[in-house]
Amino acid sequence: MEELILNLQQHHVIALSETRTSDMNRILQFMPHHVLVGNTYIPSTSNGRKGQGVALIVSKAIADYFTILNISETTQTVYARCDSLFLGKEQPVVFAVTYIAPERSEDRHNIASQYLHLGQELQHYLLYYSPHLVLCGDFNAHIGSSDEITDAHFDILNACPILFSKRKAQCLHVNRAGQYLIRLASTLGLTLTTGRVPGDKGQPTFVGYNKTCNSRPDHILTSRSMFLHIKWTNITVPKLLDHCYLSVSLSMTSNIPGVDMRLHRNPLYGPHPNFLKWKPERSNDFVNFLEQDTLAQQRFYHAIESQNIECTWSELKNWILRAAVQSGMTTAGIQNWSPPNNTPKKAEWFDSFCFHKKQAYLNAAFYGADSYTKTQLFHEYRSYAQHCKRRYLNTKRRIFLHKLFDNDPTVHRMLKKPAEKHVTPVSEDAWSSHLHAVFRRTPSCCDEEGVEKGEAVEQPQQATAIESRE
Repeated sequence: MEELILNLQQHHVIALSETRTSDMNRILQFMPHHVLVGNTYIPSTSNGRKGQGVALIVSKAIADYFTILNISETTQTVYARCDSLFLGKEQPVVFAVTYIAPERSEDRHNIASQYLHLGQELQHYLLYYSPHLVLCGDFNAHIGSSDEITDAHFDILNACPILFSKRKAQCLHVNRAGQYLIRLASTLGLTLTTGRVPGDKGQPTFVGYNKTCNSRPDHILTSRSMFLHIKWTNITVPKLLDHCYLSVSLSMTSNIPGVDMRLHRNPLYGPHPNFLKWKPERSNDFVNFLEQDTLAQQRFYHAIESQNIECTWSELKNWILRAAVQSGMTTAGIQNWSPPNNTPKKAEWFDSFCFHKKQAYLNAAFYGADSYTKTQLFHEYRSYAQHCKRRYLNTKRRIFLHKLFDNDPTVHRMLKKPAEKHVTPVSEDAWSSHLHAVFRRTPSCCDEEGVEKGEAVEQPQQATAIESRE
């Protein structure tokens, strides 16, 4: 889990396939600067099984520009919309993540059905929503050096001369799923980045837990307009997982100023491996510190009772590290480490420049600087903080208005007045009989005398109007 979190924190848009669970909080609890856009539902009876679940996660800095479009349970695909303002396009960009199970000998027509449904869904979004598309996922498709570009795609060949060269491939095996994927990309005018962009030489992305496998089932498909913005691709071999990390960098021009695109990497799992050193002479102190840290014990047992595996492991590790640091079981020349505390989160507009300006003012006040210097640093910090806050609010307002004028269904749903039901102690039958008794009663003598005197002429009209509404 530690290796996965550290790699995911280095990306703005994260596409996860084969998650094997619907509870994304098991990952997001260690990624406070990311948020879930959408994921497929997995029944509790299928948790932990292979071939289940996909999810799309984005950084909080750009979360306002993403809106969920559809979650297809048929093809295990999540579709999301990225605002055109953010990527500098005239139309929004559709991001999708999918997972297609491997082909089985007893059900060979299922793989064809999967790609048929996926092709229909992609065609719908390309024709009726946006021509800009990015599709990531584990297709279990081996394409080898097959080519989806033909002479009919002259517009793509004219814009991307690199497509004239043959696709690079280190895994030459081709299966039926790979043939279907090549056919799908050729029909819809999509381009596979496999062996086409800098950094991708067609190297394998599935290596197995023992690192003995060698295949390429993971691919990224993009439309022609998005393929032109790809700068490089990086494939990282994991230490504990069976699939490699496939990263793609897009060079886009955003029209929205003030967006903090910096990624926040939190050291949530403590120091590097060479931080601790076992010292037998201090083992008794280590045990004593473990027993005296009752707060860490309570958090650890609470995590066990809640059946949260990741939280239990994190609390146990922090408990051991805290006792090791206090007992002096650390290597020389390394600063002391302390586990993350539960301090309140800073505002989203509070960036690193605000932090440095505030720190400069606090240092000046702590070390006894003259009043002029303290006042000057305080005014600099306050003016810059107000500027960041105004910039953040203006950006939020601009995004909201753009979505409102773009008829975003989530915004209109938010603006609707919530329907509230007020339950009265009077039953519906009793209330109806009371209304009928009041407005359908026979005229009395007083009413007839009033009519003769010309006093209550409008009463029958009011009664008729009320009766018609009933």
